[in-house]
Amino acid sequence: MNKKIEIFAMTHKWFDTDKLRGSVYKPLFVGATGKDETFGYLRDDTNINISDKNCYYSELTGLYWIYQNVKDIDIVGTCHYRRYLVDENDNVLNADDITKILKDYD
Repeated sequence: MNKKIEIFAMTHKWFDTDKLRGSVYKPLFVGATGKDETFGYLRDDTNINISDKNCYYSELTGLYWIYQNVKDIDIVGTCHYRRYLVDENDNVLNADDITKILKDYD
């Protein structure tokens, strides 16, 4: 069975997403309340959110947004916008890599 996987890359600014195209990584703009920029990313100030508290909680506003609003994903993860999940050769992990790892680990 193929599992639906999304890894949310938390960011507060634009970053180069070229290496993430077509992957399980989804940029999430945290602390987005009151900001006009979208960068084409998901924003943590939609639906159920605490985006306006980002100055106190930082990336946790994104984690709260994921917890409250992402319901149709089998495997959810987070990472920093400059630090992805990589293998020993510094290649960004894809859905197959993650599924293989999670067969042996929770």
